[in-house]
Amino acid sequence: MGKLIRTKLKEKLKQRNPTAKFSTLSKNDLSIELDKKLVEEVNEFVSATNYENKNEELADILEVIGTYFELDFFDEKATRTIQDRKFKERGGFDKGIYYF
Repeated sequence: MGKLIRTKLKEKLKQRNPTAKFSTLSKNDLSIELDKKLVEEVNEFVSATNYENKNEELADILEVIGTYFELDFFDEKATRTIQDRKFKERGGFDKGIYYF
């Protein structure tokens, strides 16, 4: 079973394993794999036990989200507009309000 990797990791993997196989995904398959990668990175973020590790995983999450925008899977301006609207209507999470 394969997984989506960062572009510069390919060369390192080739050096370690000259018979390693790679392919370039179609846009549809890339969308599916980005979804899987986002879940993977979120799980790693949740599992991280210190600030440094959480920050590393948060950077990976942002990389995946940035890729969605860069490849036009989602429109960043439209997404930010929705984010702003939801904040105005519902507020944010910054006050730490917890509901029982």
